Amino acid sequence: MESGFFLLQSLRIGYHERDVSMHKDYREELWEVLEGKFMPPRLFVKGRYIGGAEEVLGLNEQGKFRVLFEGFPPVDRSAEPS
Repeated sequence: MESGFFLLQSLRIGYHERDVSMHKDYREELWEVLEGKFMPPRLFVKGRYIGGAEEVLGLNEQGKFRVLFEGFPPVDRSAEPS
């Protein structure tokens, strides 16, 4: 979901990645929540499943993506190492 990460970064939204490829417990949790063996990338906001890359891009094109993050404080990415 490279484009999804780009959207999060361009909107200055903080996010946390979970590497399910190396962590069996995370992967099984993801499969349990999604009720199937879906593979990442998948986006959750406040514990609510939003979708994969196509769904995220679709929400952005419809103008509904930014709304999901109303009230979130912007992240200052200038302090992050490049």
